[in-house]
Formats: sequence, C-alpha cells, structure tokens
Amino acid sequence: MGDMEKNKNLDPNELELEYVPLSYLKAWPGNPKLHEIVAIQASIETYGFRDPVEKDAQTGQLLAGHGRKEALEGLKALYQEQGKPPPLGIVEKAGEWWVPCIKSLPFPEGSSPEGYLLANNKTQSVGGVDKDLLKKMLVRVEKTREGLKGTGYSIEELDLLRSKNKTALETMTGVKENAPHAITDEEAEELLQDSLDELPSPGDATKKSANPHTITPQMARPIGPFYFTPDLYESLYAKLQGIQTKRGLPSLADTLQYLILLEAP
Repeated sequence: MGDMEKNKNLDPNELELEYVPLSYLKAWPGNPKLHEIVAIQASIETYGFRDPVEKDAQTGQLLAGHGRKEALEGLKALYQEQGKPPPLGIVEKAGEWWVPCIKSLPFPEGSSPEGYLLANNKTQSVGGVDKDLLKKMLVRVEKTREGLKGTGYSIEELDLLRSKNKTALETMTGVKENAPHAITDEEAEELLQDSLDELPSPGDATKKSANPHTITPQMARPIGPFYFTPDLYESLYAKLQGIQTKRGLPSLADTLQYLILLEAP
C-alpha cells in the first residue's frame, strides 16, 4: 500500500475512498457531538469496521467519524498490547492502522463544512425508530450466536419494548406515541400474580392471606416500600434473586424497578 491508496481517475462528482493512517485523522475543532466509545468499540469488534470516516478535502479534518476514530485508537493500543490483529476492515502496516476514509466532495456555494457536520450528526437521530419493527429485529438478533452484542441495545431495552411503560419507551426510542401492548415475561407473571397481588400496601399492618396476622415491627421485612412477614419475604426475595441473576441486573432495587416498568400502564 502506498502512502495513501486512492483512485486518481475519479469523476469530480464521485466520492473518493482511500485508506489513511489512523494517526493522520484529525478531529474537527469544536465538534459538539458526544460519543459512547465503549458501544462503538463493541460494534467494531463484533462486526468489523464497516462505516468509513469522512474528512474535508480542504482542511483534512474529520467531518464524520470522530467517535470511530477515538474507538479505534483505544482498540489499537489494546490489540497491539495483546498481539491481536486489527478488526475486519482495518489494515495494519508497519505498526500503523490504516482506516477507510471518504474524501469529501466540494461543498455547494453558500453551504459550509460545519453545516454538513451538524447535519450528519443530527439527521441520524431525529427520525426515531418504529418500535414494533425494532422489537422484531432485536428478537431475531438476540437468537443469534452473538446475541445483542455490538448492537448498542441491551436485553433490558428489549424487555422495555415488550412492556407497557410509555415514558421509558419514548426515552429509549425517541418516538412519542402509544407504547406497544405488553408481553410480560414468565418470571414477572409469576412474581406479580402469585405474590404481589397479596401484598399489603405501605403502612398496612396486616398481611392479606388465608391466615392473616399482624405484622409487628420486630417481624417485618422490607423490600422497597413494602413490608412482609418472614415467610413471604423469603419466598419473594428468592424470586427476585432469580430474576436478578437471569436478567443480569445489578441489585434487587433494580430488579423491582424492572418489574415495575414491565407492568406500568
């Protein structure tokens, strides 16, 4: 590979793709976009580097790909320390990683590179997503060997798409409309139907069961805002732990919140 691989016979209206050293890529000063570098790195490691960066033909500075540049810099240091080859789509030569890069076309009169940079950042997110189609695709991808790894989505987000929680869904998808009908998972059904429907409300001193008795401060056990008799507490605690382990949630508090989101109207 020469100093930079490129096609010198392009039509002026054709985009030019070339491989450039990673260290040659320069950020656009003051780029306002923030990036989730860990998510980008996971995507590159899972699927390879399939989305070329783009640089301005006049300044040589990046118009698109700041997050990918930073993600590759971190991966390069890690991979070379571990003796691993670069990800698919990246070429290594003499210790340098070469990156596919689009050389931007000239901008029409009256437009600016910074305007394009802003448009490129903004237009990728303004449309939101179709929640039903997203859910179906996530379900299909979850069944593959890699699952949701590298997609930027988590199993918790998939669970939310199966839930009734409108606010959480709008936050995740960016689409403000009626949430899809709930498909509650079997663990939530078991917990909510077999246990929570019999739990006392906060401040209620008596367990509602076939053998009711007063809950005294000495025997009460709290989970969230509720207090339970020891036997019911042990049963419910075990179920919560099971759901926490299966879903990979960090705490019982997060597990309760997860169940609340599933059942929220």
